[in-house]
Amino acid sequence: MSRCRSTALSEKAVRPASRRTYVFVWVGLLVLLLLLPAAPLQAEDFRRFSVLVPDGWEVTERPEEMFIFRPPAGDAAAVIICAPLPDRRPAADVLEAFVRYFSGSEPQQRERGGQTFDFVRNGQKNSAFFLHDARSYLLLTVSDPHERYPECLTMLMDSLALRKDD
Repeated sequence: MSRCRSTALSEKAVRPASRRTYVFVWVGLLVLLLLLPAAPLQAEDFRRFSVLVPDGWEVTERPEEMFIFRPPAGDAAAVIICAPLPDRRPAADVLEAFVRYFSGSEPQQRERGGQTFDFVRNGQKNSAFFLHDARSYLLLTVSDPHERYPECLTMLMDSLALRKDD
């Protein structure tokens, strides 16, 4: 009798996994892949804002609170300007001034906050993102002529946060 029992256990132990188990494993792998970012990120804190920057991207600081973000290949750029709102001037007026300056499209409200608009410079389509709080504004302009970095640039936009301790 013990011999039959041991045979039954060994047959059960080597029985192939059920279809349900395979589905569970595949769903788990899919979720894991979706949660992994396309590139490792590093948090960067600046005087007036913070942002997640893709690993390997170069950050150059220019005078007057201007920052340039470039991928290793140097074939795209994101430029951030962050400054206090001018006295007694609503953020909507500042946004309107930028749209006029760039001859941009009608600004669109983003679900995650801020407004976006598109514009053409040197024959290439560019995008802009405007974010503000009660004291400061931030303008991110993006040039990705070969459309190689849409996920990275969206991540930059989504991770931008104005600092409260300004």
